Amino acid sequence: MKDFPARARRKKIFPAGFGLILLLAPLLINLLIFAPARASEEMSVVSLKVDPDTLEKLLQEGEILIIKENEQGGRFKFVTAGILINATPDEVWKTITDYQHYPEFIPDCEKVSVAPGDAENVVLTSFTVAFKFSIIKYRIRYTLRQVHQKEKLRIDWTLKEGDLAEDIGAWELIPLEGGKKTAAFYSLYSDLRSLGYLVKFLFKEQPVMEIAITSTTAILMARAAKARLEGKELK
Repeated sequence: MKDFPARARRKKIFPAGFGLILLLAPLLINLLIFAPARASEEMSVVSLKVDPDTLEKLLQEGEILIIKENEQGGRFKFVTAGILINATPDEVWKTITDYQHYPEFIPDCEKVSVAPGDAENVVLTSFTVAFKFSIIKYRIRYTLRQVHQKEKLRIDWTLKEGDLAEDIGAWELIPLEGGKKTAAFYSLYSDLRSLGYLVKFLFKEQPVMEIAITSTTAILMARAAKARLEGKELK
């Protein structure tokens, strides 16, 4: 545990309510929630080797937000949101892999279809997301290659085809209290600038918004899973 504070400082752990959230943009958040991704082994809270008791105490205070920056400076690598869920890892796993029921608890998810993948632990999930931003209606479609590693309580996904650009992301679950509770972590990076000139202009004028939007999206996904499992409304 002695090396955790140093690692935390390098990754900059912020409380979930930090001021950047005020800059969220609804359109981009909706795009990010369902963004396809390719696996990244860097997205691992387990690798930090944090003591479970310490981790639980941190999560009891609220969500954890980790922002991983490039060592050479410049744009960030990815964001990880962590949340404490009052359910077993197996129950959480069943919920986050229940893709066909995502429209019931993930905002703006219109339809999800599931097909077998190219390996026993791989599934192909096709999403249709429809939402309204101001007076303009949007609908995006894409298919993901979901890789399930149940023994590691981890899911990585990659883009097979669709309307969005390259992203990276992962789910990671950590048992707490002897497996009675779960620390759930949702990691994400999406190249939002690839969505077009308007987004590029927005981030050029307000660079901090890219981190703010990605952070808000990661927290929203973690909260959606918690609300579903605990029978509460999404906040």
